[in-house]
Amino acid sequence: MKVCLSTKPDYSIGGGWTFTRNIVEYLERKGVACSYDLRGDYDILFIIGPTTISRDDVKWAVDNGRKVVFRDIVTGK
Repeated sequence: MKVCLSTKPDYSIGGGWTFTRNIVEYLERKGVACSYDLRGDYDILFIIGPTTISRDDVKWAVDNGRKVVFRDIVTGK
């Protein structure tokens, strides 16, 4: 299985970047390949947040049979 993440964990501060680094480390420990090539070969598109991907990239993934997972951030409201 190969998972494409909608953004690379390039920054060192903020919860979203920490989450991304942690999920990549976990997936790699479990033997799941990670990619950041939104138009490449992968099974699941994991959208880290709505501002990390374009509508066109999501449409391409759906049109090409990729499963899409969106990280839901609960605000408590």
